[in-house]
Amino acid sequence: MSVDQFIAQLRGRAATENVANPYNCYEPGIDTSQEAFCQRCLQLAAYLRHRQETARIIMVAEAPGYQGARFSGLAMTSERLLSGGLNFVTEHDILGQDGLFERTSHIDASAKDAVRQGGFAEPTATVVWQELMETRQSRNVVLWNTFPFHPHQEANRLSNRKPTRAEIAASAHFLVELRALFAHNCHLVAVGNVARDHLQDLGVQANALRHPANGGAAQFRAQFREILGLADAPN
Repeated sequence: MSVDQFIAQLRGRAATENVANPYNCYEPGIDTSQEAFCQRCLQLAAYLRHRQETARIIMVAEAPGYQGARFSGLAMTSERLLSGGLNFVTEHDILGQDGLFERTSHIDASAKDAVRQGGFAEPTATVVWQELMETRQSRNVVLWNTFPFHPHQEANRLSNRKPTRAEIAASAHFLVELRALFAHNCHLVAVGNVARDHLQDLGVQANALRHPANGGAAQFRAQFREILGLADAPN
C-alpha cells in the first residue's frame, strides 16, 4: 500500500455524531473551508513520506485532540508547531519541505487571541516535539494514534473524549497498514498507559512512556531516551 492509498482509506471513513474525521470533515465556523480536509491530507502525506526510509519508532497515543490532529492532520502535532510559532521546530522539520502548511482551523473557532492569531497549540504536542528535536529524532519517529479520528462530546465539536473499545477495534487495521508503509521494522511505543492498554486489547505489545500531561514531561523525556537504545538494538 502507498501513502496515497493509506490516506484514501482514512478519507473513506464516515464521520458519526461524536467523531470527526479530520481527513474528510467540514464544520462551518470551525474549519476554514470545505476543502480544509484536503490540506490536512496533504500535510499527512508529506509527513509520512519524509520518514518512510528513516523511521525506527512508531509512537502511539490515544486519539486526536481538537488542539492537535483535528486541524493539523498529524498526531501529537499542532498548527502552532507547523507554523513555526513555537520557535524550536520548523515546518521543514515536520513535513520535509517549506511552504506546504496552511491553517485549517477557522479564526472564529476560539475566542482566545493566541489561537485566533496563530492557530491551536497542544501542550502534549509541544513536549513531544521539543524532545524529538532535542534528541535529533524527528525523522526517526512516526507519531500516530490508536484511534486516528477525533472523538468529541456530541454537544461540543471542540472537545475531547476517550474513544470506546468498539471504535478502536473497528479502526485497528489502520495501525497495521501504517506500519507496513515504512522500510524498517519499527519499534512500537505507547504514550501513556491508556494507549498501552488499547494496544494490548488489539493484541499489540508496546513499551509505554509516561504521558507528558499532568506533570509527566520529565519522566516522558527520560523514558523516551531509554527507548532509543532499545529501538537501535539488533532484532
